[in-house]
Amino acid sequence: MARKTYSEHEREQVREALLTTALQCIVDRGLIHSSIEVLCRKVGISKSFFYTFFASKEELVLEALRYQQPKLLQYAYSHALRPLCMAEFWWGESPRAEVRRHLNYYPACRGKCLPILKHMLQGLDVDPDPLEGDDGGRLQTIYEDGHIAVVDKPAGMLSVPGRTGRRSVADVLRMKWGDGAEPLVAHRLDMDTSGLLVVAKSPGDLRLLQRQFEGRSVKKRYIALVDAPHISPPEGRISLPLRPDPLDRPRQVVDRQQGREAVTYYRVMAERGGRVRLELHPLTGRTHQLRVHCAHPDGLNAPIVGDALYGQRAERLCLHAESIEFCHPATGQAMNFRSEAPF
Repeated sequence: MARKTYSEHEREQVREALLTTALQCIVDRGLIHSSIEVLCRKVGISKSFFYTFFASKEELVLEALRYQQPKLLQYAYSHALRPLCMAEFWWGESPRAEVRRHLNYYPACRGKCLPILKHMLQGLDVDPDPLEGDDGGRLQTIYEDGHIAVVDKPAGMLSVPGRTGRRSVADVLRMKWGDGAEPLVAHRLDMDTSGLLVVAKSPGDLRLLQRQFEGRSVKKRYIALVDAPHISPPEGRISLPLRPDPLDRPRQVVDRQQGREAVTYYRVMAERGGRVRLELHPLTGRTHQLRVHCAHPDGLNAPIVGDALYGQRAERLCLHAESIEFCHPATGQAMNFRSEAPF
């Protein structure tokens, strides 16, 4: 008998049918008793054809549950079921590109599921989003002159305005300076990271500062507390290229083909109580670079305490920009500032 050939469109339809069937079995609590042969019969394909899509039933399950929260809700609504609680956690080993921890809970992806879920959950009693908490408190100015300001950003405050309306460093300084002033942030810290941030007062000053960042002449030192009893070797270099996950920004993934170079130097400062205190020196400035380099299995395999994206949530993310060295954009004078980590 001649083997049937499938077009790309037909293959995509079969793949979607497998994912839908697996999801229905999960909801009906029947997947554990369903072999690959049973799943193939339901879809109408051979077992060998199944393996051109997935290496195992477990891989099918993971893919079926990935970005499927809206389908679970739709199934419940279509069967007159009222959702009481819903959560997503990771089971098993982390994929090579991403950082996932066994049994850790994760929020809905922001690019695909979250916008749909916000619409579908209207009218239900839903807890507040913990990722949209307070804005971190008071912004402290460490240094200021006619050209620049150096501020100590609290954890929870944005560096620049975002989409949520949450207060940012630029917003606070704009109100403080008045008279149409436009604070120009020379570099950025993640919202949950605290520490030193340099702000320019004119486009010319900004350009001169950014040239220093691009030339890697600016020296930055971060302090982090990570979830690990021991780090070996006690100092070293991490090089893992990064790119954003387009369906779940701002999450970053390791991509050795398409990712941008990201290099971090680290040194162990202390080990106590099942945690390690680290000194981190980023050579590059990629989004979430230090967080991914600490958490990824090919990095330190030790997520930063309080990292809700790449580890486990805690009271705060224990990552702080402790010191920064650069040349003043107007005078050329060497500037060195320090802020002790609050953890």
